[in-house]
Amino acid sequence: MVAKENSRNYWEGTVDAKYYTTYDNSVHVIGGFFGGKTELWDKVVKQFDDYVKLILPEQNRLFYEEHYMSLMYQNHKEWFKSLNFDIWWHHDNFKEGSEEFFQKNKSFYKMLTELNNINE
Repeated sequence: MVAKENSRNYWEGTVDAKYYTTYDNSVHVIGGFFGGKTELWDKVVKQFDDYVKLILPEQNRLFYEEHYMSLMYQNHKEWFKSLNFDIWWHHDNFKEGSEEFFQKNKSFYKMLTELNNINE
């Protein structure tokens, strides 16, 4: 799962806290990369489907897939490896950000760069 820090640099809400084993909105999952243990995939797909079937009628709202993935990540952390970042911005496209800001906050592009370097 690719997850954006959501406490200091708020990005998005989530489904109702009652669906969380222990409520935690500190990260917002934005997606994922395919890979990992294939034997877990059916379990992940079923869990996603089960959450949609549970939440949709109760909330009468279809949430984005990111909200369901954030819930899945928090309730089943043992299933996932998380790649985390803090902010979307690159130095070149966020003029208000000081050097200190970029040192304290990992940009999305830096997460991708680190991932690329792991595979070299």
